[in-house]
Amino acid sequence: MNTLFVNYGDFTTNSLNHIGGFANTLCASGHACIVAVPHRKETLQHIADPLFIAAAYDELLARPNLFPDGRPAAVIHAWTPRECVRKFTVAYQRAALAFAGSAPTPRLFIHLEDNEHFLLECFTGRSLAALRAAGANELAALLNDSLPHPVRIETFLRLADGVTHIIDRLAAFAPPGTPTHLLFPGVDFNAYAPQAADPAVRAELGLAAAERVIVFTGSNTFANEPEMRDLYLAVALLNQRGVPTRLVRTGFNSPRFLAGLADDVKRHVLDLGFVPKSRLPRLLALADVLVQPGRPGSFNDFRLPSKLPEFLAIGKPVVLPPANLAALLQDGRDAVFLPATGAPADIADACQRLFADPALGTTLGENAAAFARRHFDLAANTRGLLDFYSAILARRTGRPVKRVATRSEDFVTRQHRPQFHNTVRLGLTSDGIITALHAKVISNVGAQRASAASGSWFGYENLYAAANIKLEATDVFTNSYLSGPYRCVSHPAATLGQEVALDEAANQLGMDPVEIRLKNFNLTGNPFNGAPFSNPGIATTLTETARAIDWANKWHAPGTKEVRPGVFHGIGIACHTCSHGGGLGGSGQVHINADGTMNVISGSNEVGSGQRSNVLMIAAEAMGIPLSMAKITPYVDTDLTTDTIGTFGSLQTNTAGSGVYEAAMDARRQIFARAIPLFLDNLDLEVTVEQLDIKDGKVYVIDNPEASMTVADVVRTAGLGGIVGNGKHVAIPGFTRAAYATQAAEIEVDTVTGSIEVISYVAAHDVGKALNPFNLDSQIHGGVIQGIGAALTEEMLTDVTHEGIRKPGKICR
Repeated sequence: MNTLFVNYGDFTTNSLNHIGGFANTLCASGHACIVAVPHRKETLQHIADPLFIAAAYDELLARPNLFPDGRPAAVIHAWTPRECVRKFTVAYQRAALAFAGSAPTPRLFIHLEDNEHFLLECFTGRSLAALRAAGANELAALLNDSLPHPVRIETFLRLADGVTHIIDRLAAFAPPGTPTHLLFPGVDFNAYAPQAADPAVRAELGLAAAERVIVFTGSNTFANEPEMRDLYLAVALLNQRGVPTRLVRTGFNSPRFLAGLADDVKRHVLDLGFVPKSRLPRLLALADVLVQPGRPGSFNDFRLPSKLPEFLAIGKPVVLPPANLAALLQDGRDAVFLPATGAPADIADACQRLFADPALGTTLGENAAAFARRHFDLAANTRGLLDFYSAILARRTGRPVKRVATRSEDFVTRQHRPQFHNTVRLGLTSDGIITALHAKVISNVGAQRASAASGSWFGYENLYAAANIKLEATDVFTNSYLSGPYRCVSHPAATLGQEVALDEAANQLGMDPVEIRLKNFNLTGNPFNGAPFSNPGIATTLTETARAIDWANKWHAPGTKEVRPGVFHGIGIACHTCSHGGGLGGSGQVHINADGTMNVISGSNEVGSGQRSNVLMIAAEAMGIPLSMAKITPYVDTDLTTDTIGTFGSLQTNTAGSGVYEAAMDARRQIFARAIPLFLDNLDLEVTVEQLDIKDGKVYVIDNPEASMTVADVVRTAGLGGIVGNGKHVAIPGFTRAAYATQAAEIEVDTVTGSIEVISYVAAHDVGKALNPFNLDSQIHGGVIQGIGAALTEEMLTDVTHEGIRKPGKICR
């Protein structure tokens, strides 16, 4: 989704701490974001690792489709309703509409982070009513575009599809009926976390060993000048009381503010000016106390100072007024609240109390950091914002909204198979018998905790018999894409490494690759625990594949058959094993209705390969009724359905299938029990359960098929509830469950252009009984096509500069 954030100032403003976090998080999850500023776009240098696009107002008005997909914004999030933001937003909506024609107008969200009415009154010294009554020329002389317009602000807010607000009480400024959402900012907990003070930083700043330190990271404005003066006076008062204290300040100061302070007040302040945000955590760590001055009222009740979440997260004791965020904190547990007066003496008293009680300071810091993690989790707060966007879009369009990523967004944000580096060493006798296998697997598991390398061991352990096996696996975490299975877990890594190594060994020994494989197959069981294979059919898959591709007549050594100038013929074969296919239990349920139809209930989920169709077919055949008389529930809610373990690892045919098979068997037994007296009463036949069967929806005598009755006739004797069959399957232990396949390819390689043409391809899979041959055939074809595509036409490219996947359009070749 294209989202445009509109800020009232450049990238050094406090609000960019919040906007930048949300925009970066949205971009990281596959959305496209632009942050628009009125001027000084070059201040973007103060934002660490921006993922969003930065743009000036005039730049976006000239190119409203600056987003990567060439379209305008779908959502505009105006950060405050101040006049410069309002003017640009209205102009951008017009420009976007002119560019896109009949496309929907971007949806407008407005963020509130201050009592804008108070700011107007404070700046001008006039009441809101007086300002609204003033003429246009008078207002132009009093105001500038960095403030809200006293009249147009209300019109602008009424245009909003939704309003976000940084503190609860600001919701009162949203027009009646406009949806609102409490949007707390996020904190970078990698940077802002409890940490010890760095003596080198203290020495660099010239702080004396006996000096107490208060750190304040923020600029002064016309609105907060009175409380900033109180903080300066409190520090001077502490020093007058004989408590050496230094205030370390960052941020901008107005000349008027500094001019109004006496020199004996300013001498206790170390004013660093504007510093890069990356330095702030180390400065905050120096603090003995962090102070947010102020008092309840029209200003502080309706704001959340941008520094306050960072103060709490750094794990130092915090002093603050009983306003805004204090409503969620507890005095003496999470922070120390100032009296309502918030006077310099109140601030000094609170600091002295904390200087004298380090244990209290430690407790407050620990609780403050825990509070910050609960409330200022950037990822969680961004998800809440995205849900709000979706809900409003659904409300405005009158239709459900499904957030669908583009192919590029999907590719960037989804999991991809881990990268593997296999080093395989084989020891063989002169006649091709493997005596030793050593495999070392290194896997790039990406940016999350995962295990992949050891997943390849199954193939190395079980496909070929070797007296000596050594396996090593290392998973490496990297700042790249998320990793996950792709039609399999890590078993293909073993196939690639092992089969290439065996081909090289066969070439060196002058042996046929098919012959060397047949000599070495492990047909008995797991070499480490001795558990036999459930279906050792690998040799058959190899011989059938070789026969189908005419291996005996077509095979030749690599690089020895040139079919045209520069074009060489090649033929190769590879075997594969994996531990999929079952081994766990499952349950199921069937309901036989009074009309003889059957409802199947199963927790098996459909993931595209026909799991629930297979389950239905198994239940119908086991029951003995036509498939047309059976249905499976169209929904899956595992709170209400049976347990089939999970739809992964090719388990469902065994787990869910076995569960419904046993349920059908249970229903059959109940039907036979009810049918026996009916045969005696209606047909004067004495029969036993062993003499009965069900086929095509009829219960009949095996030795006398003409003696029959419908399933419906039998079930009706059970009353309105019908017959319910329950089944539970427990897998037979003691086996190494393995699946096997062999595939062969015949290709032509152009050694000049590097192009590869697949001439023929054969795949043979040991599947046991094919329950759904059409579906099975589709699965094998799909796997072959995906494999060829991955090998010949796809490549994951990572950006070494930014340590991530390259931008859309540069991912695949």
